[in-house]
Amino acid sequence: MRVVGIDPSLSATGVADDHGQLHVLKQKPADGDQRLVNIREGVARFTLHADLIVMEDLPRNAMAAGVTGMVQGVIREYLQQHSIPYVTVTPATLKKFASGKGNAQKPQMRAAWLSYSGDDVADDNKVDAAWLRVIGLHLAGQLPANHEHWSCVETLRPQVDAIRSGFNLN
Repeated sequence: MRVVGIDPSLSATGVADDHGQLHVLKQKPADGDQRLVNIREGVARFTLHADLIVMEDLPRNAMAAGVTGMVQGVIREYLQQHSIPYVTVTPATLKKFASGKGNAQKPQMRAAWLSYSGDDVADDNKVDAAWLRVIGLHLAGQLPANHEHWSCVETLRPQVDAIRSGFNLN
C-alpha cells in the first residue's frame, strides 16, 4: 500500500511521500490566497498514485484553526475529486503515537523520530508528516506495533481496513 503523510500548513505543508522521502511545500505570505493553489498543486504531485493519505486534522477547540482549515479544505477537495482515500489524525493522537505523550512539544517529536528512524530531521513539518505516514503504514499492516502507545490509533483501523478492501468512506 502506498501511504503518504501530510501535515497541512499555510506556510509550510509537510509531506512524507510514498517512498518515505520528506518534503516541505513552503509558501510566502506575500502570495496571499495563491498559496492555497500552490499547496493543492504540490499535494497533487505527491498523492496522485497514493493508496492512502494520513493527514493531521484540525486541532480541537483551537481559535487559530481557521487558517489551517482553509489548507485542509483545498487538500480534502483535491483528494475527493481524485478519489484518493484519506484518514485524519488529531494533533494529540499524532503526538501520543510518536512520543507516548499527547501534549509532546516539537523537540520531543523530533527526538522520537530520531530514536525511531535514526534520521535527525530538523524541520517539524517533515517530522509530523513522517509520523503520519508511519501511522498509515502501521494501520495498513505494513509495520508491526513497535510501541505500546501505538494503540492510540486503533480507532482508525476499521476505516483503513475498509479502504484496503476497496471502499472509500470519505
